[in-house]
Amino acid sequence: MKNRKNRLLVGVIVMVLGVSVAHAAERSSYVGFSLGTASSDNSLYESALGWRIFVGQRLGRNFSLQLGYVDFGEMSGPPGTLAGTKNLSSSGFDFSVTGRYPFADRFAVSARLGLLVWDSKWSNSGPTGGDTGTGNSTMLYGLGGSYDYSERIGFQANWDHYSLTDDTTVFSVGIVYRY
Repeated sequence: MKNRKNRLLVGVIVMVLGVSVAHAAERSSYVGFSLGTASSDNSLYESALGWRIFVGQRLGRNFSLQLGYVDFGEMSGPPGTLAGTKNLSSSGFDFSVTGRYPFADRFAVSARLGLLVWDSKWSNSGPTGGDTGTGNSTMLYGLGGSYDYSERIGFQANWDHYSLTDDTTVFSVGIVYRY
């Protein structure tokens, strides 16, 4: 099972690199950064400040491939118990396909579907303190909107959903630079 996941990840990376080389002459590559709030559906944890950095390659006007790294920040659990405060930090690499629909000259809406390879670490600061971790791969999906300030610079707002150990939702804003 793990071998298949590794082969899938290597295949996806090779595909992204191949598409990037093939489309380099069209100047349809981009890099971006987004910052936002990550929330777990587990009510024991507070929201955290997360971020994502990504590169992408447009495939025509409406589709693109993206490869990114996402850090969900550190979510704190309930203090005041004998067990102490529990902290959860998660991060991972994602690969996704994005479909976009441009309208009104500079605006677009988008949808994203992909795969996330993630790791999580739990730590406990109480008397029974310690660390433990886990990781896996899972599907991700999201919706967003964007505004093109110029031919090279754009701004975006996104809602993304990830299924880690607990479902995690990220609301973010970001900037994209096309080259």
